[in-house]
Amino acid sequence: MEFVEALFPVPTRFPPSALSPHALPGSSPEAEQALLEALKHNYQNNHIFQNDKRFHNHAVHHILAIYALGANGQLLSEGYKNDGSTQRPLGKSPAPISDINFADHLGDGKYYQAYLEFFSARLVSEGVDKILEDYLYSKDVNFNDQEEANGSRQLEMFARFMSGFMHPLIHTGYGLEFGLLGIVAEALAQSAVHRPTVSALVPKSYFDERHQSNGISAVVNGASTLLRNTTPKTFASAAPQSWDSEVSVFDVLAFVIKDESLAAASTGALESEDPFSMVVKTKADTILKYSEMWSLDVVGSTNPDQEVARKIEELAWATAVIYGVGGWRNGSPFRADFVLMHLLTSSLFLPTICAYFPPHVIQIFLRSYFSVCIAVWVAQGRPSVEITPDFISKTDSFPQEPVGDHVTTPANGTLTPKNLTPNPWLAIIQSALVHPDNHVCKVQRALGHWSRMFGGRPQGYWAKSSPKEDAVQLKGVELLDGTLFVRVAAMTQDTKGWMREGQAERNWSR
Repeated sequence: MEFVEALFPVPTRFPPSALSPHALPGSSPEAEQALLEALKHNYQNNHIFQNDKRFHNHAVHHILAIYALGANGQLLSEGYKNDGSTQRPLGKSPAPISDINFADHLGDGKYYQAYLEFFSARLVSEGVDKILEDYLYSKDVNFNDQEEANGSRQLEMFARFMSGFMHPLIHTGYGLEFGLLGIVAEALAQSAVHRPTVSALVPKSYFDERHQSNGISAVVNGASTLLRNTTPKTFASAAPQSWDSEVSVFDVLAFVIKDESLAAASTGALESEDPFSMVVKTKADTILKYSEMWSLDVVGSTNPDQEVARKIEELAWATAVIYGVGGWRNGSPFRADFVLMHLLTSSLFLPTICAYFPPHVIQIFLRSYFSVCIAVWVAQGRPSVEITPDFISKTDSFPQEPVGDHVTTPANGTLTPKNLTPNPWLAIIQSALVHPDNHVCKVQRALGHWSRMFGGRPQGYWAKSSPKEDAVQLKGVELLDGTLFVRVAAMTQDTKGWMREGQAERNWSR
C-alpha cells in the first residue's frame, strides 16, 4: 500500500495530553524497529476481524501495550507472532471506497481493506483533526436531515465507533496516543465496518443539541485542542474534591441497582445468545434516563479542562469498580469477567481521545461512553458493585508476587528486607509483560495508569459530606480509596496466573 512510511513513523513518547498514560522506560532502537515491523506487517496483511463471528484482531493492541510497558524487541516480536497465528488475511475488497459510495458498504467487513485505503490517503493528505471531524463526529456522518427526509439510512459513524465492546475506540486511542496515522486509519476503517449496535445509546438528539444551543459555535471554533498538551494540576492533585452538588457516576450506579427492571431476572439477558443487543433493544430508554442524570456539562463549564478531567476520573473509578468489585464475592474466587474487562481497558484512552474532540463532542462522547458501560454491566447480569468492609479487608492493598522456589535473601543493610517487592506494580507489570493473553497487559496498564493518577485518594474521597435524606448513594462508596486499582490488578493477576513466576495460565470468566 502507499503511504506506509508516513503512516508509521517512530512512535511518539509524548502523548497528546498530560492526562494520557505515559510510557515506562525500556525504549531502544531494537524495540522500535521490532514494533514498527510488526505494525506495518499487520497493516499490510491482516484483516481487522479474525473470522466471520467478527472476533477482533488484537495484535496491535498487544504490542503497543507492552511497548509502552517497556518490552524489548524480542518480546515485541514474540508477542506479535503469538497473536499472528489467529489472524485472517487482509484480502482485497470488491470495490474501492470513495466519498461517492462511502455510505454504501458501512457495516460490511468485506470492505475493510477499501475503507483502510480510503482513510489512509485522507489522513496523510488532510491530517487527523480534519478527518476525525469529517468522518467520525460531524453531524452529517451521523444524522443527516436530508438523508432522513429521503428515507436513506443514517451513517451513525459515532455509534459504530462506540460499538463492538468499544474496540474501534480502543484502536483509535492507540493511534492517537502514539502518533501513528496508520493505526488511526485502521481504527476508522474498523468503525466503518462495525454495525452500530449501540445506536439507541447515541441518539440523534445528542447531535441536534449542538445546533439548537445558542453560542456554542463560538466556543467550538478552534477548540479541538482542549486538554492537549496541558498540565492539569487540579486533575493530578490529591486534594479532596467535593461531589456534594453533583450526581456522580456512583450515584447513577446506585439508581440502576434499585431499578428491578434492570435486574438479570427481568432483562432475560443471561438466557440470551446476545445479551448486550437484547439490553440495548429493550432497555435503552431506561439506561439513557439514568446516564443523563450524571452531572456533565463540558460546553457550559467556565473551566472545561477541569470539567473533563473530573469526569474522566469518575469514569476511571467506575470501570474499575464494575469490573473489580463486580467480580469479587466473599469466599469465592475472583470472577475476571471478559466482557466487563473491556470497560476498564477502554477507559485508558478517554483523555487521549478527548484531546482531539471539541467540547460539544466530548459531551457526547463521555455521556455515550457511560451509557454503554451501564448497558454492558446490565447485560452481564448487573453484578453487585456495592463495596463492603470485607472487600477492603480481604483484598490485598500491597500484593506480592508468588516466589515459588525462587527465594531471594536480601543482603545485610537492605531497607525493609522482609518486603521483597516494595512497589507491587513492578512485579505486576513484569508478569503481565510476558503473559500470552493480550488482554492481561492491557488491564494492568490501565489499572497502573489510574493508580499513578489516583492512588493517593484517601478513604472517604467519594463520600458526600452532607447528603440529602432522600439521596440514593452507592453502598460503601465511602470505603473506597486509591488502593482500589492495585487490589483489582492483584486479583486479575492471581486469576489469570503469574506465568513468569511459574503459575499456569487460566481463563477469563465468560
